[in-house]
Amino acid sequence: MPASGGRFSNRLLAKNTAYNLAGQISPFIVAVVAVPFLIKGAGTERFGVLSMAWMVMGYFNLFDLGVGLATTKFVAEFIMLGKRRELGPLILTSLLILLGFGLCGGILAAALSPWLVHSVLNITPELQSEALVSFFLMAASVPIVILAAGARGILEADQRFGVINAIRIPAGSATFLAPLFVMLFSHSLVPMIAVLVLCRMTALVLYLIFGFRILEIRLKDMGFSRPYFRRLLSFGGWVTVGNLIAPLMGNMDRFFIGSILTLTAVTYYVTPFDTITKLFIIPIGLVSVLFPAFSAYSASGSDQLPKLHDTAIRYILLFMSPIVIVLVALARPIFDLWLGHEIAKHSAVILQILGAGILFSSVGRVPQNAIQAVGRPDLASKRFLIELPIYIPALLLATRAYGIVGAASVWTIRLAVDTTILFYLAHPLVGYREGVRHMSPTAVMLWSAMVPLAGYGISLLTLLEVRIGLTSLAVAILGLAGYRLMLRKNEREKLTQIIRRMLPGEKEFSYLNE
Repeated sequence: MPASGGRFSNRLLAKNTAYNLAGQISPFIVAVVAVPFLIKGAGTERFGVLSMAWMVMGYFNLFDLGVGLATTKFVAEFIMLGKRRELGPLILTSLLILLGFGLCGGILAAALSPWLVHSVLNITPELQSEALVSFFLMAASVPIVILAAGARGILEADQRFGVINAIRIPAGSATFLAPLFVMLFSHSLVPMIAVLVLCRMTALVLYLIFGFRILEIRLKDMGFSRPYFRRLLSFGGWVTVGNLIAPLMGNMDRFFIGSILTLTAVTYYVTPFDTITKLFIIPIGLVSVLFPAFSAYSASGSDQLPKLHDTAIRYILLFMSPIVIVLVALARPIFDLWLGHEIAKHSAVILQILGAGILFSSVGRVPQNAIQAVGRPDLASKRFLIELPIYIPALLLATRAYGIVGAASVWTIRLAVDTTILFYLAHPLVGYREGVRHMSPTAVMLWSAMVPLAGYGISLLTLLEVRIGLTSLAVAILGLAGYRLMLRKNEREKLTQIIRRMLPGEKEFSYLNE
């Protein structure tokens, strides 16, 4: 049942989260297979330019200045409140703003292209003319990429993540497969980039067609609205502040390590960092589904908002905790097996420290999402403005004093503090009432701290067999504790029914609910 009916069932949200995870994982799997062939066929230099095209098409999503997220919020609210006749002006205003941003970004990218190709990047003279045309094509793709954020937001607002990922998976896979197809006829960068731009344009058109058709939006009902223009820019402006500061804080550690220590130290740090941050696809897949639901419930004053907020936190802890404890407890043998003894000796402890931060940050995405959805993106961004001047000197001092261990520790401490702040900001906004059962911020933070600490304790044991055995036991205990503490009675009953159907015979599992 679509969200337009005003109901966001747990089943619908779970299904849409699964769609999102598939949409993120599928292109990654395609990339793992395709990239070696692309490097071999195109050569390292051409592949470098191609990888920059991927970066541009991904990175410019941030330059919608929060209007894409604002579109999702307000469309979801209007659907919930039955204001369907106002959707046309809202959506057209949003798309025009995004088109303006896209054209400005594209013109800027085109103007910088000759300078980048001839002066900044170390591109051989034989490849420069080819690279310049490719950069111009990338510049032309900027408005397409930014418009797609708004077009996709229309579908997200109505919980049409099945449609979104039916478009996203082929489009994301084509990012790697289309250049491979072109290589059957040409090894030039120009047709490779041109096909990528065509794929993005196709995705944009499909998002618009399905969005307009599903929401029954007619062109004659659309028009520019100054009030919506101001609302979209006001909301999006604060989102943009957060979107600009968050990547800066997230990558500052690498900069300090590279400038204070050595590039080898960067490798020892970045390897576990890039490995464990891949886990963010789980909370990201969930919160992108939650945002339109939070927005709709907030607009209608529904008491479902605090219930959904609490459910999301419990489920993220339930799914992320076993993964984190395994990675923290077995970091050394995992790195030994994967990348060898030398990297494991330096990087395993970094993985363990960062693992705690990942769990804090994963949970923290829920209250941040809720704060934005209830119309206070300023609060979510202002906390960055407070944290930034404290984080930078702390990171600098810790890196100088303790190397990559100090950098990782400060990164994790910041995420723990940040998540605590988000919980206490979100708690009154979400509307928790006295007597309503929910996980308190204190309980969430204690759980998030104890899981990686338990994993670290297991990692100190000498015998690998004992560590593996205790890790398995810890995962089982976490599963049982999560079953009893994280799931409500009706959720446990549903899970018991699922287990009963999966196993042969008519077995009773009533002891699980005792």
